[in-house]
Amino acid sequence: MASAGRSELSLEFDNRARYVLQIVAVAAVYTASGKLGLDLAFGTRSVTAVWAPTGIALAALILGGYRLWPAVALGALLTNLNTGGRRWRSAPC
Repeated sequence: MASAGRSELSLEFDNRARYVLQIVAVAAVYTASGKLGLDLAFGTRSVTAVWAPTGIALAALILGGYRLWPAVALGALLTNLNTGGRRWRSAPC
């Protein structure tokens, strides 16, 4: 009986570890492809004709389900922080 409890805990830990790994992997691929897309930018640093992260986000959500939305949000945040613009903007007076 005790070994069954351990295997359930071990299985739950494995599932959580797999989920965290999926979140990190999707966010990293999203961020890397966003960086590549921004390197292809023309005009300004944040205007690009190629935006592969959209396809990555769509594929992640179709294949992994809605539970991977934090990965897409984290990847988008990291990509936007990497654009080189001002971080904080004050409201005009």
